[in-house]
Amino acid sequence: PFPFQLPALLLRLLLLLFFSKPGGGAAPVALLLILLFDESPRDIEKMRETIEYKNKPNFIKLVLEPLHKLRLIEMNINTGVCEISPSGRVEAEEIILKQTK
Repeated sequence: PFPFQLPALLLRLLLLLFFSKPGGGAAPVALLLILLFDESPRDIEKMRETIEYKNKPNFIKLVLEPLHKLRLIEMNINTGVCEISPSGRVEAEEIILKQTK
């Protein structure tokens, strides 16, 4: 993880600046992995709010579940918490490195 915690608003701004898709918007999968790389575990609802994903059921179905199936994250719907897996940490590092080149 990063050596310090960023305020939520600053973190959101940095994520949107560095990981936005061409044509606008942000790639939710990349944003989520970077959030979890910074701090894990995290509350699912707070992550959805941070990346400004409007539709909660779609967030779980279209973003979290595929990442869980790929074993990039571990997710517990009952507790409402996600955490990054070792392979998810590697993927997040690769995303960060691509953005810094």
